Amino acid sequence: MGTGVRTRIITAALVVVAAVYVADRLFEVEWPSGAVWPLRILLIVAAVLIAGIAYQLWSTGDPKSPRPIVAMVTSLIGGACLASAVTSAPDGTIVGTGLLGAVSLVALAFGATVLNIEARETNGR
Repeated sequence: MGTGVRTRIITAALVVVAAVYVADRLFEVEWPSGAVWPLRILLIVAAVLIAGIAYQLWSTGDPKSPRPIVAMVTSLIGGACLASAVTSAPDGTIVGTGLLGAVSLVALAFGATVLNIEARETNGR
């Protein structure tokens, strides 16, 4: 997978997470009953994509390079926080507690940003 494809996937996954979080927590959208679980699953899949690509970049790259390690760790933490926030959410909402959801969004955004910086500076190696 080339640098351009990886960065597009990471960016798209982060946009999905951010859009659903903002709609659910900040705008307090009333979700239809059939949309809650598919959106929760979509959020978890997006977090797994970000963390998976971060892990792949770290495992195939230079083990002493700090950016892939930081991106992998923050993405894994963000994914774990998001999974916890999503699975503990009350009925009718996508993301449960505001603080845990915010931590997950910040961690995933930081991991995705570091991944994009690393991919652009190393030309995808």
